[in-house]
Amino acid sequence: MMRIIKWVFVLFFLFGVMLGIIAVNGFESSATVSPSAELTRGELKRVKRFIQINNPMKLRSGQTASNQISQQDLNLLLSYISQKASGTLVRSASSHTVLNENHADVQLSLRLPENPLGQYINISTQLETVKYTQNNKGDEYLKLKSIRVGSLKFPAFITEPVAGYAHVLLQNNIPEYKLVSQSIQNIHIEKKKLTVSYVWDGQTVDNLKTKLSSRVIPDELRRALIAQSNNLSKISYRLSSRPTLNELIGPMFKLAESRSMLNDPVIENKAVFITLGAYSLNKNISKLFDKKDQTKIKTKKIYLKNRFDLSRHFLVSAAITSLADSFLAESIGLEKEMKDSEGGSGFSFSDLAADHAGIRLAEYSISNEQHARKVQTKLASIKYEGDYMPAIDNLPDGLSRQEFNRKYANTAEYESKEQLIKRRIDQLVIYK
Repeated sequence: MMRIIKWVFVLFFLFGVMLGIIAVNGFESSATVSPSAELTRGELKRVKRFIQINNPMKLRSGQTASNQISQQDLNLLLSYISQKASGTLVRSASSHTVLNENHADVQLSLRLPENPLGQYINISTQLETVKYTQNNKGDEYLKLKSIRVGSLKFPAFITEPVAGYAHVLLQNNIPEYKLVSQSIQNIHIEKKKLTVSYVWDGQTVDNLKTKLSSRVIPDELRRALIAQSNNLSKISYRLSSRPTLNELIGPMFKLAESRSMLNDPVIENKAVFITLGAYSLNKNISKLFDKKDQTKIKTKKIYLKNRFDLSRHFLVSAAITSLADSFLAESIGLEKEMKDSEGGSGFSFSDLAADHAGIRLAEYSISNEQHARKVQTKLASIKYEGDYMPAIDNLPDGLSRQEFNRKYANTAEYESKEQLIKRRIDQLVIYK
C-alpha cells in the first residue's frame, strides 16, 4: 500500500514539474498566428457555398461520400467557426493550416487572460497521413507526428503514445467524438487540398445533433428554448385557420417577459426568435434536445401583411441575427432574393423589407437589458403588425434577373429603395 502511495506522489511531482516547464517555455508575449479579420462578404459567401455544396443531408443513410476542401476554404471555415462560436476559449484562438503532400502543418495561437507569464500560448503541430494496416484498400488516417508549445518541442516517443491515449479517452468519454471518428473511413492530404471520405448514417447524425446541442448551446439559452418550445406547442393548437404573426409573437413574448423576472431578458428574447425562426421553416427546435424535452408542434403557415413569405423572411432573419449577427442574416437574405430572380418568384423588395425589419427588431431586442425588457412589454400585448413591420407599398416585387439588372444593378436606384425601407423601419412604433 505504501508503495502505491509513493508512486502516486512521484507521478504528481513529475506532473507538476512538467506543468512548470510548459509554463516557463510555453507562454509567450506575441502570437505566431494573428487573429483573423472579420470575414468579408465575399469570404462569407464562399464559406456558405462550401457548406451548401458539401451538405451531407442530401445523402441516403449508409451512403459513402468523399468531400474535398482546399487549403484556403479550410482556413476560412476555421476562421468562421472561431468568430461565430459561443465559447470564449474558441473565440480567443486563431489558427492557420498549411497542407502538403501527406502531411499538414497546423499553427494555433491562444490568447490568455492577463497574467505575469505571457499573453499567448503558441502551438505548432504536424499531422501526417498513415495507411491502415488492417485492410488492403489503401485507406489513410491522421497521426500526430510532432508538437511544439512555445519554445518547448515534444519528441515523437512522447507525443505518439499520448495522442493514442487521448484518442481512446475521447472515444470512451465523449460520444460525439466517437460517432464522428467511427464514420470517417479515409483522410488524404495533398498539396493545398484535403479529402475526407465517410459513411453517412442518419441515425448517427440525429444522435450527434442531440449530444452536440447540449454542449454548443449555453445552458441558460437551452432552458429558454425548451420553455418556448413547450409554449409554442400549446399555442400552435390554438391558432386560427389563417394565423397572423401577432398570434405567435404576443404569447411568446408574454412568456419571455414572465421568465425575465428571474432570467436574462436578452437570452429570453433570443429564444423567442430562434424558436419562431425554426417554426417558420417547419422545423421543431426541441428536436435538438433530449427526448424528455421534445414537444409536438402543429405546423401552419403564418401570415404577415397577408403574406406567409413575409413572415418567413422576417422570422428567419431575426433568428439568424440572434444566433450569429446581422451581417450574416442580411447577406443570406439578399442571396436568396437573387436566386429567386433567376426563375423563382423574382427579386422582391417587400421580402427585403421583411429581412431588414427582422434583423433590426432582433438587434434592438438583444442589444441590452433595457431594450430587451422594453420590447417584451410592447410585444406581449401587440395589436398592430405595423408597429414592428414597415409598409410595403411602392416596393417592386417579382423582378426577373433582366429587370433587376436593367433598373437597379450598378445604379443609385437600388440604394434609394433600400434607404426608403430603412427609414420606414426607423419610424416604427416599437422604436419610439
